[in-house]
Amino acid sequence: MAIDRCLTLFTFALSAVFIASCGGVKPGSGSSAKGLYTAFYVGEEGTQYFIKPLAFEGDEGRAAADFTFRLGSDSLTNARVVISVLGDEVIRKADSVTFANQDLYFSSDSVKLLFNERLRKNVESRIEVLVPVPYLTGLFNQADWKIVIYRSGRQTAFYAGKKTRKRIASLRHDIFSLYTD
Repeated sequence: MAIDRCLTLFTFALSAVFIASCGGVKPGSGSSAKGLYTAFYVGEEGTQYFIKPLAFEGDEGRAAADFTFRLGSDSLTNARVVISVLGDEVIRKADSVTFANQDLYFSSDSVKLLFNERLRKNVESRIEVLVPVPYLTGLFNQADWKIVIYRSGRQTAFYAGKKTRKRIASLRHDIFSLYTD
């Protein structure tokens, strides 16, 4: 009887340890400790990154930009930059978007309106811009960014604040310094 009880307790303890050890298993992809991006290994194509939205301020509202791109063996593809603009006016069509810092000026007319949505007193307009990865890499070399959206003869500018500049510097260190000289 004592042997049956010891065997039962041993089996129960071994099962508990086995079940508890399965809880800490992570998939092959990972994310940064800072929570600014997520990275996924995509085989021969390298690593795909998703940079969570970075905040920008402007005179006519706020904007947030997130980035999806691949770095690795062939980094000559385009990055997908999605910009959410929160302001008083609806953006029905954007003609082009420029990205600039102290060292780089890049303009893209590959702009697509994704949607517009009313959020209480403001409107959120979401647009997609395709940016060649080498330009994106150059953009992350400096943290003082300016994003300008051109539409119907108007322009709306957004600037990186102190918190965003710190995040850009962290992303440069964590991601882009691994792929550039």
